[in-house]
Amino acid sequence: MGLKEIRRFSKEKLKENWKVLVVIQTIIFFIGVGLSAWLAGTTMLFPGSILQIMVELIMYGLMAVFITGSAAACLKVLKGEEAKVEQVFYLFRNKTKQVLWLIFRKFIITLLIAFLINFFGGIIPYAIGLDDPYMPAISSFLASVIVELRYFPALYLLLEGEEEISRKAIWRGNDMMHKNYIRLLGLCLSFLPWMLLALIPCGLGLLIVTPWYQISLAVFYTDLKRQEKSKIEKGH
Repeated sequence: MGLKEIRRFSKEKLKENWKVLVVIQTIIFFIGVGLSAWLAGTTMLFPGSILQIMVELIMYGLMAVFITGSAAACLKVLKGEEAKVEQVFYLFRNKTKQVLWLIFRKFIITLLIAFLINFFGGIIPYAIGLDDPYMPAISSFLASVIVELRYFPALYLLLEGEEEISRKAIWRGNDMMHKNYIRLLGLCLSFLPWMLLALIPCGLGLLIVTPWYQISLAVFYTDLKRQEKSKIEKGH
């Protein structure tokens, strides 16, 4: 399935279920705003403190949990099942220890990769006496991209019950992503103009574009499963 076809199919699915998915995204948006305000206040009052780090960890964990709930709702939509607003709280209502472990693992690896990028990427500027204030942000962004691409199918495999152990989901996901990393990156980048355009009306357009993007990711995952099935059949 081509990227244009994925976006077109996802748009049709969004039209059929836009009310629930927009409400879910609105909930996530306001939770994110609240957590960001909490973090900003903590950073202002206790810069560089243990409390600030704890708030950052809580913020990352909660946002990952709610975004996972949104992903679960998108999978429901693709299966032709009814998506409900309460699915945003999916991880609070289901036995999801392996999903939580996956989220934690992704977080730790992201921190490690960001540290390495920041360290080695800052050697040259430091050696010539330059201070790059943007390097931490750049390293965090690049680390997040690397980890999300690497672990992309694992979350969906666990949510669907295709795999019950995160380690096995990661291994299988790595096989599914073979020769598909550039395709997934291309799909993500294709939404960048829409994301920027959605920012114009006070960012309200993101409440529509983000569910479209998330459904597209779920469709991409189902396409990976189709490829996997085709490879198995050819192998036999």
